[in-house]
Amino acid sequence: MASVNKPTRKPLTLSVKLDIIYKLQNGYSNARIFREYALSTSTVSSIWSKREKYLGAQTQTNPNVKKYGNQKGKRHGEKVSGNTIANCFRHAGLIAETEFTEEDELPLARLQEEGRDLTQWDQSNNISDFDDTDLRQYELIDENLEVAEYPDYLHIVQPIMNPPKDEDSNEDEPEEEVEISTAKEAMIALKTVMSYVECKYPEKEQFLNAADQLEQDINIEILSSRNKQNKITDFFQ
Repeated sequence: MASVNKPTRKPLTLSVKLDIIYKLQNGYSNARIFREYALSTSTVSSIWSKREKYLGAQTQTNPNVKKYGNQKGKRHGEKVSGNTIANCFRHAGLIAETEFTEEDELPLARLQEEGRDLTQWDQSNNISDFDDTDLRQYELIDENLEVAEYPDYLHIVQPIMNPPKDEDSNEDEPEEEVEISTAKEAMIALKTVMSYVECKYPEKEQFLNAADQLEQDINIEILSSRNKQNKITDFFQ
């Protein structure tokens, strides 16, 4: 049986090893490194044990860079010491004098761990006090507030009965008067409509009967408005 050669992994470059070392220094777990780089725990441990060698090789490659974190620029703010920050504030004129404690120089991982311990302690001490509080007394805290009232019909119809005045409207502006047609104009329009209905909808007898009655009423209005007879043809219009 022919042997199957397993694919060999490419050797890790110095930059990758330094990146792993830097992440381990900042609290990355071996499991997280394994997921990101697909490396075994033994390989990660080997890189960590030889970190001084790799960091020294990086310094020889680039003498101007003392730390790998400064060269990469990743999370460099976590590597700034308290003295550097204080000097920045002092040069800006924000503080006159500075006092430092040993806690200012604690590693970030230790500060995070102490912060978690403090949070857990605070929560454990506040749980008993919180349980002693009767929250039911706050159920009806908004009972007497006006915003909690149900709107009645007056609130609903008020905007309709008294609509808000439009500030842009001019109350002094006179309303446009609709010009009323004369009886003769109405008669002409009525005859036009009747002619259309008789041609298109001859079965609309009810409408035609109403139009005939309306025509008679308009004729009476025309005749009654005349004081005297001017022309015999007025009676045939």
